[in-house]
Amino acid sequence: MRSRRACLSLVWFSLFCSLSIVPTRADEIAERARKLHFSSIVLDTHDDTTPRFFSKDFDIAKRNADGSIDIPRMREGGMNAIFFSIWIDGRIMGPPAIQKALDQIDAVHENVSQEF
Repeated sequence: MRSRRACLSLVWFSLFCSLSIVPTRADEIAERARKLHFSSIVLDTHDDTTPRFFSKDFDIAKRNADGSIDIPRMREGGMNAIFFSIWIDGRIMGPPAIQKALDQIDAVHENVSQEF
């Protein structure tokens, strides 16, 4: 009986102590994180959007219904810089692979130069 009272007293004491500590509210943490994010240099070091530049339906300057990278989203998200990846299927070798890579690099240049 005594150990039960001691245990119950310990539970009540712990509960009281936990209630007396002022917790950091989630919205305060979110606000601090938002301030940190928007005061930082934010960059995406690997983006797979490059193949979309070859589609007539994709315009990086406009919000697209699918995907996650376009200029409106980058601005809203506070992104300062992005590296567009250049990827060639490993089964393509030699001059065709080089040409595909150069075509992708040109597509990045064309799309970005139109917007800035």
